Amino acid sequence: MESLAYFIVSMLSLALIHSMVYNTRRLETIGYTLSIVFLQQLIAGHEDIFLICPQFPLYVSPRDEEPSPDVTMPDPEAKGVYVDHALLLPRASQTEGNRLKLSQVFSQAHSQRNQDL
Repeated sequence: MESLAYFIVSMLSLALIHSMVYNTRRLETIGYTLSIVFLQQLIAGHEDIFLICPQFPLYVSPRDEEPSPDVTMPDPEAKGVYVDHALLLPRASQTEGNRLKLSQVFSQAHSQRNQDL
C-alpha cells in the first residue's frame, strides 16, 4: 500500500477511535488495529527478527542492579505494568556448555543479518 493510502487509513482510524458516536465508551481496543498496522510498516522487511506484542507486561525490580535482559534477580516485590504495544527484538544466549545449539544458530543468523544491513 502506498504512503498516501496508509495516511488516509490512519486518519480515518483515528477519527473512528476519537468518535463519540461510534466509540461512545472510548475503548482503546479499537486502536490496536491501527497500532499494529503502523508497527508492521515500521518493521517492513524485518519481520523475521522483530515481534509485535500487544499488552506486553514489563516488570522492574530494585534488586536488579543494572538493567540487563540477560541477568535478573527473582523478586516477588517487583512492580509491573502492561504497555499497549511492544516491539521486541529477541536475543538468544547460551546458558550451559555446548548443549544448546539453537542459540548458536540464532546468534549466527542474527549477526549475519546485521552484516547484510
